Amino acid sequence: ELPNNPSDLFDNSVTFGELTRKGISNAAPPVMVSNVAYGRTIYVKLETTSKSKDVQAAFKALLKNNSVETSGQYKDIFEESTFTAVVLGGDAKEHNKVVTKDFNEIRNIIKDNAELSKKNPAYPISYTSTFLKDNATAAVHNNTDYVETTTTEYSSAKMTLDHYGAYVAQFDVSWDEFSYDQNGKEVLTHKTWEGSGRDKTAHFSTVIPLPPNSKNVTVVARECTGLAWEWWRTIINEQNVPLTNEIKVSIGGTTLYPTANISH
Repeated sequence: ELPNNPSDLFDNSVTFGELTRKGISNAAPPVMVSNVAYGRTIYVKLETTSKSKDVQAAFKALLKNNSVETSGQYKDIFEESTFTAVVLGGDAKEHNKVVTKDFNEIRNIIKDNAELSKKNPAYPISYTSTFLKDNATAAVHNNTDYVETTTTEYSSAKMTLDHYGAYVAQFDVSWDEFSYDQNGKEVLTHKTWEGSGRDKTAHFSTVIPLPPNSKNVTVVARECTGLAWEWWRTIINEQNVPLTNEIKVSIGGTTLYPTANISH
């Protein structure tokens, strides 16, 4: 229950000067815990050693569909995965921390002991703090903080340039290679393919290796038309090309009817 006067919450021995020394002021007024919410919190961690690009989709499907774990679509991913549940509140002694490869065990933990009682006590999961000066809500706090660590594995790529058109062509290929300084700030180093801007006649083909820390990949292809008013014509200008295992850039056709294709 909120007090009529803020002083009601302080002992008579507490002086205003003592509160001031502790940092209490009109700009930083004291607060009280006005409400505590009790219940049960379950944290579930999903881990896998699978390198499949479908891992995220598999885990989302698992949370929505009880039978997806036994289906063939994501079976290989689940076989390389483990699930950990940590329970706060309820009969936590029974399954305080469970590590399993069977997600049905996690589902049972969520269903079990859902009704709170003396033998199955609740756990404080959040609380509300209120400013004493005006009874306004200061903040609502969750009782648990956690640090999420994400590890991303990058794969190297290669870009294949293929020119089979009946004209002189030029390619410009560039990208940024990222690293991190001692403060964790991203540092970009711009790179350019050594053959950029040079005339190439058909048939020309080459492979450009791209390191796994590449981003902002750009490829431009142009053809020499022979026209005085448009000597060079851009036929490909692709920005932020995804870094996949194999990027294929192909140009063909004639000076007036060039063709171009990029796949990744």
